[in-house]
Amino acid sequence: DSSDLEFTAVSLREKLTDEIFLKIAPVSEDLSSLKLGATSVTDDALAVELPRMSGLKKLDLSQTQIGDKTLDTIGELGGLEWLNLWGTQVTDAGLMKLRGLSKLRKIYLWQSKVTKKGAAALKKELPDLEVIF
Repeated sequence: DSSDLEFTAVSLREKLTDEIFLKIAPVSEDLSSLKLGATSVTDDALAVELPRMSGLKKLDLSQTQIGDKTLDTIGELGGLEWLNLWGTQVTDAGLMKLRGLSKLRKIYLWQSKVTKKGAAALKKELPDLEVIF
């Protein structure tokens, strides 16, 4: 069943560049989990490929240089349940782009640019959300 397809870049880390990441296109629609922690993938590549991942439930972008621009795209992933933004450049303003993700249950934000006030504002919009700082 391709609905449980997971892509993880754990062995590639920073060697996973935009060029390599974009080669995932043939299976993008089938992914339920995408782990890109500590990779070199940028906002631009994610803007191209994330919209095709309509079945995504888990997304790990920890320790990447992504910022608020990517949250525009993530905010459109209506089935997303779990999101790791640890060590990213996302801010309070960007975080509010996720307020429409009614299925989001857990988000990791430590060592990001998000403040506790920003996290509380998102939690107010999504009361079932567990915020990990």
